[in-house]
Amino acid sequence: MLHKRSLAARRTALLSATHDAAPVTQASSPISPNHAGQSALIDPLLTDFDLEALTGRARSSWQKARLTGGGPPFIRLGRLVRYRHSDFEAWLAAHSSLRSTSEAA
Repeated sequence: MLHKRSLAARRTALLSATHDAAPVTQASSPISPNHAGQSALIDPLLTDFDLEALTGRARSSWQKARLTGGGPPFIRLGRLVRYRHSDFEAWLAAHSSLRSTSEAA
């Protein structure tokens, strides 16, 4: 089990990395450098550990949601399971926020 301090540090690093990344447009490619001279990534891939760090939801919950089809879309790279950052953000945005715990989901 990860220490809470390391989870917080990982969450901070993930959030700063995703917000500091240059937006990818149709004209840019993952190979050609962007205006800052850095290569632009198509879409960062997240692990279930990353989702846990970003949301505070347990890794096992993300694994269970993957099995039942209730989580964000994922991809397999061999045996590895990864989540596209854009898919995760879209999935998160699609879930309405509630103002009260008594509201129906």
